Amino acid sequence: MRKNLFTVLNYFGYFSYPPSLLEIHRYFPVKITLRQIHQLLLDEAQRGTVVSMSKNRYFRLSQKASNTLPQYGIQQEKQLEKRIGWYLALLKACPCVRFVGITGSSAVEGYKKGKDIDIFIIARHRLLWTTRFFSVLCAKLLSIRGREGVCLNLFFDEDDILIPQKKQNSYIGHELLQMKPIIDKGNFASKLLFINKWIYSYFPNAPKQTRSNISSCTKPSVLQGIDSFFKSIQISVIRRNKTGFLITDSQLWLFKSDFEKKLKRKGLVI
Repeated sequence: MRKNLFTVLNYFGYFSYPPSLLEIHRYFPVKITLRQIHQLLLDEAQRGTVVSMSKNRYFRLSQKASNTLPQYGIQQEKQLEKRIGWYLALLKACPCVRFVGITGSSAVEGYKKGKDIDIFIIARHRLLWTTRFFSVLCAKLLSIRGREGVCLNLFFDEDDILIPQKKQNSYIGHELLQMKPIIDKGNFASKLLFINKWIYSYFPNAPKQTRSNISSCTKPSVLQGIDSFFKSIQISVIRRNKTGFLITDSQLWLFKSDFEKKLKRKGLVI
């Protein structure tokens, strides 16, 4: 059990984030009770390997952790905060956008100055590239794409939200469980967990989603032509910038560097 505890603390420690007791329980790789985890932490604190912070947060003594506890929320300068608010309002009003979630460190720690916010978008069926074009265009017009703005790196068609098998690992499982929904036009937050049941093989203590009531959505064939047009505009730019490492008809994983590989090299992903 000690090894499993250190696996959890090492992962969060890499991001300088001290997890709470509930977070340690959620991401513990084997079945365990909260009481057992609390006892484990007490034992390790006596050994001097774990330090307890305020609000029941913990980190390994060999790691550095933030001196201040993170708070979730977009705490930016007023002008930037307004522009991001306008941006989210535009996404909410767009009929192509079905779901918007914040992923990455911002989902856990909240906004930190100098870092962008990773955005995950689920698009209406057959409008994946149209949705991306609208999302990127609005971000550019509001000057919030990139550093201290939004990072638009993940787009799914609403009829294919199953994570590809080669991406099913503890890191992606973390991202799904800690994602913060911002716009949800049909209970997609629940459906993501319901469809991607594989995450519970890594995190058996995480709350399970037992059902989903979202039906698939079909669109007239004319929209395929529109979406193909927007795809032809964008795909050449993506290839030129070398940003896409997984592009299918229903999912876009667009990262300049695959952070997942970096974590695997450090032994933090299973």
